[in-house]
Amino acid sequence: MSLVPVQKDEEQPQPQPQPQPQQPAGERQPVQHNHRHDTSLQGVLSWVIEETAGSGDRVVPQSEEAATSTAQNLDEDRRVFLEKFLGNLTGRDHMSAVKDALSTLLSGSDASEEDKHEALETISDEVEDINIAHDFLAINGLATIQGSLQNPSPEFQWRAAEILAHLAQNNPKAQAALAEADLLPRVLTLLSASDHNTVRLKALSALSAMVRGSDTLMHTFLQQPNAIQHTLHCLRHPTSSRLQIKTVVFLRHLVREQPSVAATLFEPASLALIANALTADADDQLWEHDMHLLSKLYDSNNALVSRIEAAEPAFPQMVDSRRRTIMALPQEDKDAHREELQHMQALFGDLQL
Repeated sequence: MSLVPVQKDEEQPQPQPQPQPQQPAGERQPVQHNHRHDTSLQGVLSWVIEETAGSGDRVVPQSEEAATSTAQNLDEDRRVFLEKFLGNLTGRDHMSAVKDALSTLLSGSDASEEDKHEALETISDEVEDINIAHDFLAINGLATIQGSLQNPSPEFQWRAAEILAHLAQNNPKAQAALAEADLLPRVLTLLSASDHNTVRLKALSALSAMVRGSDTLMHTFLQQPNAIQHTLHCLRHPTSSRLQIKTVVFLRHLVREQPSVAATLFEPASLALIANALTADADDQLWEHDMHLLSKLYDSNNALVSRIEAAEPAFPQMVDSRRRTIMALPQEDKDAHREELQHMQALFGDLQL
């Protein structure tokens, strides 16, 4: 058990040129914002980094080599923005890349497996942009992705599921298209039938993105035979803690949005799976999210603790052991587990925070 603390300036009349005071050595010159920008790599990166830097220090590359290094070290969100910006600046047609990728997927044996994997990756990256996602739907790109979803190769399956997750994320138009294409049952089949952790993780991500904010897809999910049980089975060992965490978070969302789901989770077999996901050395985030799910269930039925004890008699003792271990930590480390402790207290009481 790791227990690690997890306005635009108003226009002013142009003054007459004045001599500029000499800047102390090592002090940065103020950046002048002009409508004309240096179009070299260094100049473009300087402008973009300046415009997206926020309130922190602004580091402007001093050479093209330094500019390239700066780009490589940007955080993920700014790097993606920069790539999109540079693509637009140079006239790159993102849909051309998507169309080329679709052609590769449809080329049969003329393209290698690796080429097709790269094509799926290209589509996945591009459709994170909601406008490109809509264009992708307009050219019926979903029809090609369905083929990859049904491919027996796990790598094709998880890449196709990832595309569906990116399409559906906060995108009602895409969710409507996915509902019309009836793709949710196929994704659920991947979740239930595959023994490949990445396939199951990406399938669960797709299902989560599909149902969030879509009453239609939520209804479709809940109407599938054993949909909740198939989701719960992702908690079974051996599996990855990442998959278990995503499963617990998804179940909690279902309970919040559809309280009737709690009745299924109160069944002894379901409670046993939720309880058994936790072990003494389980991931800290899994402990926190699992306890949060259980406290959510407790809110709907305060008989939860007795039902857990009946389904998994050793569980309360394991939670108490975990709680005592956390309470023995230095205060700073203990504070990192405050939410977990609060959920434990809601369930079992007798804890002084």
